[in-house]
Amino acid sequence: MGNILVILAVSLEKKLQNATNYFLMSLAVADMLLGVLVMPVSMVTILYDYSWPLPPALCPMWIYLDVLFSTASIMHLCAISLDRYIAIRNPLHHSRFNSHTKARLKITAVWTISIATKQWSRVCAGLQPFHNSPLRGSPSYNYGSLSGLWNHRQTSHRSFAKQWLNPNAAKGEDVGVSTGD
Repeated sequence: MGNILVILAVSLEKKLQNATNYFLMSLAVADMLLGVLVMPVSMVTILYDYSWPLPPALCPMWIYLDVLFSTASIMHLCAISLDRYIAIRNPLHHSRFNSHTKARLKITAVWTISIATKQWSRVCAGLQPFHNSPLRGSPSYNYGSLSGLWNHRQTSHRSFAKQWLNPNAAKGEDVGVSTGD
């Protein structure tokens, strides 16, 4: 909901249409797409104990979108930080040369780098679909350069889902959470 409000505010209010807010709007788009297209499927896989309940053809697409939107989010935060650093370091130069066109070019570069990073990690990692992987659940399960992040996220989501869905978890009883170790 918050991302939609950011997108609407920057799109509709002329006073908010500046280079920094365009970055924020693009970040909101990436985060909203992650929340709408990736997170619900992620929750479904958690609820099915990490077995893929959807058609097998959707699995590589889900992985692609997950890495794409996560990378885009991170790249947007880096671009915003760099833009703010330059604005503080050299304010006169930054304000004169920071046009809407340059902001759009920078945002296009962020999305292009995100797409290229995903393609590069796919080629280098030799990805396997989630439901077919012999390493599923092991600490060495690799989604390209994001393996450490994925394993942490996988363990965290699994623990949260099991505790949320199991009423005995609050009583300190065994909830059957496997850490993948």
